[in-house]
Amino acid sequence: MMTDNSDLLIDMDEVQQLCGATTFAKGADLALSGVVRNVSINGDTISALVDGSYTYQVQVNTGSTLGCSCTCPAAEYQTMCKHAVAVVLTVSEADEQTGSESALIQDHLAQLEKSELLDMLMAYLVEDPAAWNRLLTKTRLSEEKLSYRDLQSMVTKALPRCEIWSWRDIDDYFVDAEGQLDMVFDAVDKLAVPQQWQLMYDVVERLNLVLERIDDSYGARFGVEALICRKMPEVFARLDWPEQQKAQWLFEHLTSDEFDFFPSIEEHFANAWKDNPHYLALCREAIESCDVRDESPWLLQTYAKPLIDSAKDWREVADLKQKIATRTHDFLEVCEIYLAHDEPLDAEYWLSKARHSASKFELVECDRMAVKIHVRQGELKPAWQLANDIFELHPSFQEYQQLARFKKTHNIEDDAFLARVEQKFQAIYRPGNSDYASRDNDALVEFYMDTGALVKACDWVARHRINTEVLLELANRIVDQKPQETLSYYVRVVSATIEQTNNDAYEKAIALLQQLESQLQSHPDTLAVFYVQVEQLAQIYKRKRNMLKLFQTHYNDYL
Repeated sequence: MMTDNSDLLIDMDEVQQLCGATTFAKGADLALSGVVRNVSINGDTISALVDGSYTYQVQVNTGSTLGCSCTCPAAEYQTMCKHAVAVVLTVSEADEQTGSESALIQDHLAQLEKSELLDMLMAYLVEDPAAWNRLLTKTRLSEEKLSYRDLQSMVTKALPRCEIWSWRDIDDYFVDAEGQLDMVFDAVDKLAVPQQWQLMYDVVERLNLVLERIDDSYGARFGVEALICRKMPEVFARLDWPEQQKAQWLFEHLTSDEFDFFPSIEEHFANAWKDNPHYLALCREAIESCDVRDESPWLLQTYAKPLIDSAKDWREVADLKQKIATRTHDFLEVCEIYLAHDEPLDAEYWLSKARHSASKFELVECDRMAVKIHVRQGELKPAWQLANDIFELHPSFQEYQQLARFKKTHNIEDDAFLARVEQKFQAIYRPGNSDYASRDNDALVEFYMDTGALVKACDWVARHRINTEVLLELANRIVDQKPQETLSYYVRVVSATIEQTNNDAYEKAIALLQQLESQLQSHPDTLAVFYVQVEQLAQIYKRKRNMLKLFQTHYNDYL
């Protein structure tokens, strides 16, 4: 369903500048082919699905700056992909046509007799069972007196049990169900409160029953679930139960696995338990009475969460976290709390407990905490030494960045720091057989780019393989100084992408070439070489027919 889009301002000139003439043309073809669906407009944001090799989720923001996102591969490299263009054109065309089409239809209907109108309406409803059910529900709800049984029957009709496999049919099923249930929920308030509450349970049970036969991997049911999560707590608040009874119900359903889907007590019923001291007392009693060594960490965290959210000071939070601490991660959380409140001695105690339970991989997190404690105690020299030890044992670009920030923040004097990092990254490089090598192999080039040593980075990638993302980042950094190298790097990445041999990869390869073509506009000599390279690539991969077709579509003049 498309909501009103009369307030949207979409500058088509800006759209064409963002995507380029070729992508705009492809987007126009998609819009005309009718593959854009489920369009919704919320303020300045347009959301839609576009069917292609897969179903892509598209979002376009039409605010002060036009921006978009899409789940297709090309969106990683293009400012605006063909799917986003298709959505914009679909919405824009609908805006232009709606007024004239609506007037034309109204003029035609105004000339018909009432009996003709009714016959036409009934014919349309017979052809559209979903519309029939929505109108039937609305008609029944317009009656003055509706019993609990009447509404229960409508819930069953809104969520019929059936086996559906097509995601399009599943999507239609839940869109229709959401529309009918929304109307039912508006009528629920006319029942006595206990019946309102029972009907909420009926809806939950019915939805869970339906989901046993429908594989909703795409999440089409989320709209129905959102309705339940909004309405059920509203009805709960109206129940004339004692506070103790409400607390008991909330506590029993906090960790219940009765249904696959049920509104979250922690989230959706938050207003009910935050003002209920009996509920918090039950959670505290559960923690106090259980042996934390034998209890599930998840269960302990669940009981503690409302108490922590309701805590009045940090010491109460620390006390609760200490009571449920069973793992290294838990001990480090307690340590962090004490450290944040200038209690380094208590932090050291909990760090020792964390080390005692830590696995080999968790010890590095303990070392990181030890660095923080050293810093808090003003012990910069051992903190810097330990931080360097962590880097030596676990060298990565991210570890280097943390070290560099530490050095800058605390004015550490260490003239050999950069040379030491460079040598370490050189030592951990392991030759790979493709551009999809170990992430460790990217560290040196990322380090060179971070420190501005672009010449060293280019020298290194000329003799070594690195991952394509990093190679592209370097290529974009040097395009104005070394356009020939930029071209060379892009060709490497495009070749590796085409070698994946699937249509998404082919689209991505073309998007990369278009991105490079745009960047080389200010370098005409290299741009001329670019078109020669495109011709060579088309020759090399001519046996990949779908790829060759894309070359012919986009670069036919140069082949």
